[in-house]
Formats: sequence, structure tokens, C-alpha cells
Amino acid sequence: MFAPTAPGKIGDRPRFPAKAEFYIVAAHPVKAEMSVSTPKSAAKEPINLDTILICKKKNESSMIKNNRINLKANIEKYVQRFYSIGRNLSSGDQFVIACSQVISFASCNHKTEKETKELLQWVSNESM
Repeated sequence: MFAPTAPGKIGDRPRFPAKAEFYIVAAHPVKAEMSVSTPKSAAKEPINLDTILICKKKNESSMIKNNRINLKANIEKYVQRFYSIGRNLSSGDQFVIACSQVISFASCNHKTEKETKELLQWVSNESM
């Protein structure tokens, strides 16, 4: 999801949209396309997951009444779901799952970019 901040600024890193008035309310990790391509199969630990982000227009009901414990449980639920169907997850795949859940949680709970990064760091240290 790349959206340059201004025309001609290609290469700038994407930022959280400040005035989009949409919130990410769910994030679902899915098997990525081309997961058997030559570059991926040559990688030591290829990432084989993508994430589908579900957005809703801003309103008060978008808030996720959640906490860090439930966030970790959601991440673990997705990891276990992939393991239960025999899919081995690389550390990169696990990071994709963690990012997807942190971004969804942070968006609905109006976290700043700094708070989101701190939350992702906390989740990464706790579960990986």
C-alpha cells in the first residue's frame, strides 16, 4: 500500500493517512501469490503471506475494545491456524501476521505512528 505524500516524491516511505477517515478494522493473513517462484524458493526464509486489510469509514463503533493480551492471542490464533493445515511459517511470515494485527488494532484505537511502532516492537519481542 504505497501512497506518496506529494507528486514527484516517489521513494518516500508511506505514512499513515491523516485525513482519510477510514480505519483498518480487520486484517487477514493469506497465502501469497507466486509463493513458489524462483526468487522466493531461493531465499533462506521466504515470506509466503500477504495481508488483506478491511477498512470502514470512521465512526465511534470502529473502536476495538481490546488490549495487548488479546492482541497477542489474535496473533497466536492466526499462527496456529496456519500450522493446523500443515503450513510451515518462516519468521518473516510470523512478522506479517504480527504486523497485520498490530496495524488493525492501532488504526481502530487511534494510535499514533510512534505508538504503533512501539506496539509492534513489543509484540515482536514477546512472540518471536
